[in-house]
Amino acid sequence: MQTASFVSCRNCGERFGVTTSTGKPVEQLPDPFEAACLFCSHRDRYEKAAVETRRID
Repeated sequence: MQTASFVSCRNCGERFGVTTSTGKPVEQLPDPFEAACLFCSHRDRYEKAAVETRRID
């Protein structure tokens, strides 16, 4: 079983992968962490509580 962690961009509303954006797993990020939206390139700071983790198959 694999999991993926997402946040919703505060600019365009699209959900994007935290690990893909930051290059690190959520567990290794500070709280809050900075990430850039993969759709609109908006950079923002997100709290770990805003991260949605889902199982992917």
